[in-house]
Amino acid sequence: MKILTLSTHDSLGGAARSAHNLYGSLKDLGINSEMLVSTKATADYGVRGPETTMGKVRSKLAWHIDALPNRFLSSQNKNLHSSAWFSNVKANEIMKMNPDIIHIHWVQGGFLSINTISKLNKPIVWTFHDMWPFSGAEHYSDGSKRYKDGYNNNNRPDGESGFDLNRWVWKRKIKAWSNIENLTIVTPSKWMAQCASESVLFKDRRIEVVPVGLNHDLYRPRNKNSIREILGMPLDKKLILIGAMNFLNDKRKGGHLLKKAFDTLSKSDSSENVEVYVLGISAPRDEENFGFKTHYYGANRDDLSLALLYSAVDVFVAPSVEENFAGTVFESLSCGTPVVAFDIGGMPDMITHRQNGYLAEPFNTDDLAAGIQWILDSDSWQLLSKNARAFVESECTLEIQANRYNEIYQSILG
Repeated sequence: MKILTLSTHDSLGGAARSAHNLYGSLKDLGINSEMLVSTKATADYGVRGPETTMGKVRSKLAWHIDALPNRFLSSQNKNLHSSAWFSNVKANEIMKMNPDIIHIHWVQGGFLSINTISKLNKPIVWTFHDMWPFSGAEHYSDGSKRYKDGYNNNNRPDGESGFDLNRWVWKRKIKAWSNIENLTIVTPSKWMAQCASESVLFKDRRIEVVPVGLNHDLYRPRNKNSIREILGMPLDKKLILIGAMNFLNDKRKGGHLLKKAFDTLSKSDSSENVEVYVLGISAPRDEENFGFKTHYYGANRDDLSLALLYSAVDVFVAPSVEENFAGTVFESLSCGTPVVAFDIGGMPDMITHRQNGYLAEPFNTDDLAAGIQWILDSDSWQLLSKNARAFVESECTLEIQANRYNEIYQSILG
């Protein structure tokens, strides 16, 4: 059995890392596993990417070419939009690799067009890392239900004008993908599976739920005080970790809500004993006032540095308003650090309320603040930490994930 993994990247972003981890775990099971990407960053010989200068230039240009139609849409949904009309890789190039199953992950950015996907004449397993496959051009719907009702001229979101890019993309998907015969959808969260099953595009397709796996031997609990001494972090403070790429400017990541929660927290009697670490960005020119002493841990950290940071703090906060299966959440849990988040999307798949973290009422910033304070003050922090680690060991190891996907592959091939 030969599995070919398709992903725009092999290391940039959570979806790419997830795809690369799975590809490697399948090899560990003895499965013939290869990976094809548009942009290659690893030195992995099993990952194929552009090799010539022209091929690398074409890959970079593909992003800009595919994004050209976006200029004609005006929308309040600031999430990424992908037209998928340009294809950096052709279907015949993929078919020449002769896989038994093609496993699609995140393939936007001009890597695969909608039409190219329809020409992949092999059984397809498609892991949904966001809402794009069953939506229009948007990667997250921002509350719109057009993916359930169909994209017509009468249900555009308020504030959207210009070319109806989402309807154009969705209609192309309907036309191109309706004839794909052997398609199995896999989602990391129950929420994403529910969304896909309610969508016009995939309501009649087979849908499975397989949580994302991670290297739990690397992301593991370590002695908190020892790590703080190594990283130069205070031993006598309660430390909150937050962060994501473009965290403060991305509405979907909920930075605006977290600031309100921090404003509430900073008025408590114990606020002088709390400091905040921000992951994913370096200190901006104009630093945000979170109400606490703030440290910026920067971007492009390696896995070990991240694992040490998770182990050093007392709580990780993920205030997203839309989220599938946040990698930062299960990385934190794997390191034994409880997580506070809103009760939305895939968060309940990972966080059990008051057992390994806290699920706040959606978008209630006072409850989010209360959850953070509850964990910082908890007398049972060690039990929360133990439960967090136990969840990952039972559900989210790379071996468990690979075996679950292998069962799906075997069922497809009979």
